[in-house]
Amino acid sequence: FPSHDTKQLDAALALNLWNRQPAPARITLTEALQRFLDDYGNKRKPATVRADQLAVKRFVDAFGDVRVAGITEQVMVQFRNQLTQRVKPHTAALTLRHMSTLFSYLVRTGAVDRSPVTKAVKLHPVDQVPVIFTEPDLQRLWTAMDDNAALRDQLQFLLSSGFRSAESCHLTWDMVDTQQCVIRHWNEKAGRWSLFPMDDYLQEMFSRLPHQYDPFVFRYRNNATLVHYLRRYITRLNLDQRLNVHALKKTYVARLIRAGLSATHTHALAHHSSFSTTLRYYATFDVDQLRQSLHKSRGPVAQ
Repeated sequence: FPSHDTKQLDAALALNLWNRQPAPARITLTEALQRFLDDYGNKRKPATVRADQLAVKRFVDAFGDVRVAGITEQVMVQFRNQLTQRVKPHTAALTLRHMSTLFSYLVRTGAVDRSPVTKAVKLHPVDQVPVIFTEPDLQRLWTAMDDNAALRDQLQFLLSSGFRSAESCHLTWDMVDTQQCVIRHWNEKAGRWSLFPMDDYLQEMFSRLPHQYDPFVFRYRNNATLVHYLRRYITRLNLDQRLNVHALKKTYVARLIRAGLSATHTHALAHHSSFSTTLRYYATFDVDQLRQSLHKSRGPVAQ
């Protein structure tokens, strides 16, 4: 063996790593998933872990619990083709994304030489127009919530700021700076602290909110509670069943775009972690404006 390989082997034996690293050729997909979750499961959200497990389960159901070293790009193409016949394109794309994350981990740990989930395998389905609240829907919703002002205030804050529901649950009064007119909050997706500007509407909202829930701004501090109560009102009012708490953020972004804001300003106010996310919203919500621009570009139409 080359000298540097011998040194690495000696170091592995000295650190007792030899038995801890199973031979790559003998690692099955479920074993690889377990190793991945042992290392990173506590850093991933429970819903993300379940999605990881579901992606592997779908593969195992189709091809069995095979060794990771034997999963090639051609096998993944077959898996992708079977997925698209059984589930929606976006679901298939999400499944492949979780498989890609798993194989990236296996590449870093040396279990496989390269990931079989290549660009040729991944799916890029056409973005569907997101479901958002209409103005009549919102008016009916706010009227129905007259008996629960605390819930209405928190949901109206989400609609007026674009914050995620979990961020509103964790918002405390020391994060609201009425002097500088900004809200300091932890952007979970981007993994950083961000400053959000308050306009007159938000300042008026904070001034009338009761302060007896200190240190938290809003009463509801569990995201599941918001989801549950909003679902009850949506069902009672017979609104579109696809609407949910996150649809408030999508409605907020739609309002920004239709108000004529640039992609840069919309990205900043929507606090998306990726600029491509903002552009995807433009590709769906800006269709009406693009249609009007196309009509104006035609000029006089010959009769």
